[in-house]
Amino acid sequence: MSRSAFHPRLLEYFSRYRPIIDSWDEFAAALARPMPSCLWINPERITAEQFEQILRRENIGFTRVGGGAAWQLEEGFAPGAHWTYLAGLTHVQELVSLLPPLALAPQAGEQVLDMCAAPGNKTAQMSLMMRGRGSLIANDSAFGRFPGMRGTLERMGAVNVALVNYDATRLDAGGMLFDAVLADVPCSCEGTTRKNNKVVRRICDRRQAFTGIGVQTDILRRAVALCRPGGRIVYSTCTFAPEENEEVVNTVLRECGDDALTLREIDLPGIAMAPGLTQWNGADLHPDLSRSRRLWPHRNDSGGFYMALLVRGTADLPAAYGPMTNKRGSSAAGYHFNEFHKHEIDPAPFAHYLNGRFGVPPEVTERFRFYSPTTAQVYAAGPDLECPPALRQHTMGLAMLRTGSRREPKLSRDGARLIGKHAREHVIDLNAEERDAFLARRPVVPSEELKAQWRQGYILMRYVGCTLGVGFYRPDSGEIESLYPKAMAR
Repeated sequence: MSRSAFHPRLLEYFSRYRPIIDSWDEFAAALARPMPSCLWINPERITAEQFEQILRRENIGFTRVGGGAAWQLEEGFAPGAHWTYLAGLTHVQELVSLLPPLALAPQAGEQVLDMCAAPGNKTAQMSLMMRGRGSLIANDSAFGRFPGMRGTLERMGAVNVALVNYDATRLDAGGMLFDAVLADVPCSCEGTTRKNNKVVRRICDRRQAFTGIGVQTDILRRAVALCRPGGRIVYSTCTFAPEENEEVVNTVLRECGDDALTLREIDLPGIAMAPGLTQWNGADLHPDLSRSRRLWPHRNDSGGFYMALLVRGTADLPAAYGPMTNKRGSSAAGYHFNEFHKHEIDPAPFAHYLNGRFGVPPEVTERFRFYSPTTAQVYAAGPDLECPPALRQHTMGLAMLRTGSRREPKLSRDGARLIGKHAREHVIDLNAEERDAFLARRPVVPSEELKAQWRQGYILMRYVGCTLGVGFYRPDSGEIESLYPKAMAR
């Protein structure tokens, strides 16, 4: 059955929201349209002006949206296959999904917790908002989602993130409290029907029950318990249901009291938001819930979303919010913890190598701490990334170098991007044809001038000043072998 055939049944299900939607006809029309492609840029690697120059040069239509926070691209364009995405300059993410980090506003140097982090989109966004400084602890209970999350974080150069695998409803940091906590909880996903056919079919094939309310409430309770007095919490979902939104926040507000927890207004310029509900199904909710925000598909040409920004007060919390015993994630079978804090190593050998091979100044390497949890892998992390001892880490920072029995260390694709703009030697600037060859894992032939300067070994591959990854130069063939990962080659 086609997607359009489901539309009347979908509207019948959503008819329960007619009283709270300002224009039902516009809402219905929005659900019938496909979702526009939307992305944001990596501010550590490219500016908005530079990105728009690329789009114009390549004749890609775009519209700046979200008060300048993101770009919607012309219909038919696949941003996830574009070279800017592959190079970690951009990330594809639905407009409303990138708003919770903007509401939380994590700052450089803060201690931040992302309670339900997979697939890592918001985590990567927050890491870059923090400019790689401070600590961002990214937790998720589903260990099976970690490879994809790591791929996103490393592609975007997130160096101040530690990944941990625990049940968010029981998460405890051993007494450590955070400046900011994001609780983007699992939900019924009603707001994703414009892009997610599985959700459409689930809603239409059987009446959906809101079975996750207890989990959502428990996660918000833990978020409050793990936030320091004066700190911020954002609770968010991608659903319309008040049962999963205002009613969950209402429960926690009533339990804590106004001296321990308050709601703050969310103001995001360029985003159309409706106030949260203070009544539902004849019941009165906390009056301050009008400060929370609903995002309807027809007002931003987006999906649906809900956000509440809470501030932790100084009053004591209920006893039930006290210390917990951590429970590993539900999919952690076969999980091997790497206790990174025990494996910090001297950066001097790697600083010497990067300077000798690529001309990277030593002060660049001094911006990172290096960890080697195995004999063959070196990770680079932000200088002040710390993970609470109560939480065992899966990774800290990003995989930067392969060592072991190699004659020289091998920079990873993401390690190359981390230091690429500082490199002065064994670097090649590609044209568009050579860029596409490298991304397709085909060899590139350097000029005779470069061949005369180079010795055999690893080469940093750049295009318009942006590092794409690593190649290997072989003087006997006169070619640079592409070492771009097979999984991402196009």
